[in-house]
Amino acid sequence: MLELLTLTQTGKGLPAPIVLLDTPGERFWEGLTTFIDDDLVRRGLVSPSDVKLYRVTGSCEEAVAEIERFYSNYHSLRYVG
Repeated sequence: MLELLTLTQTGKGLPAPIVLLDTPGERFWEGLTTFIDDDLVRRGLVSPSDVKLYRVTGSCEEAVAEIERFYSNYHSLRYVG
């Protein structure tokens, strides 16, 4: 997952919605998001705006809404020229 975020952050991977889905009532991804916020962002290794590259949720409906929101704007990757 960190490799996917790195490739997305640097523009070397194809754009894709990244949704980290927790089991309802569980906080599996909390440790990772705390690490990213408290260590990587705080130390300037990751831009604060980069945390918007992914979404953590415990709701299937929110996960689907995030994926649909992404694809409502993204249609294809085209090279011009």
